[in-house]
Amino acid sequence: MLEHARFILTAITRRPAAWLVARRISPNAVTVAGTVLLIGAVAATVPFGHLWLAGLLIPLISLTDGLDGQMARLTEPTRFGALLDSTLDRLSDGAISLAVCLWLARQPDHLPWLGLALYAGLVGQVVPYARARAESLGLNGRGGLAGRTDRNVLTSLGLFLAGLGVPWALETAIGLIALMGSVTVVQRLVRAHRSGATEPPPAAQSGPTSTPEALS
Repeated sequence: MLEHARFILTAITRRPAAWLVARRISPNAVTVAGTVLLIGAVAATVPFGHLWLAGLLIPLISLTDGLDGQMARLTEPTRFGALLDSTLDRLSDGAISLAVCLWLARQPDHLPWLGLALYAGLVGQVVPYARARAESLGLNGRGGLAGRTDRNVLTSLGLFLAGLGVPWALETAIGLIALMGSVTVVQRLVRAHRSGATEPPPAAQSGPTSTPEALS
């Protein structure tokens, strides 16, 4: 849903991206730095109960995800840069899910939600894989109810509100991510099936080869 609002992120990152490019800083360096910062932030906050702080830091640091893409467009995008960006996105998403699960595991009254959180993290990895694999086969695997931006916004909001003491905020976010992610996987599979219904199968490939700036 929120993927259509990327123009806002583009407007925010345009000038910082131009400033960094002028100083010969590569988009790949920003991608790696943003991933390291995000993983460090969630590891230092969520498992120790600093939920509201994590809810602020995750969207703030995630601005680097739009920054590196904007820098790539101002220079010369490379296939390796796209691969690096998508790969580190999966690592960042996994780190956030793991941190939430670690916090839930330390709360005896939250243990029933741990299984759902694990499933939500798993679905969060399947959603971009479905698109990447579909596109590697020449099918349309884009779109769906919830992309990466939606999942991160829900997680950040749930953490922030839970940190402020709002009851069931994080649990609601986890449930929505699990539900919307499941629906998105089905939508992408259906869309891929329909897009290939009238086309001959492409030559066999060993794995995903699509290289968009960021699969979500």
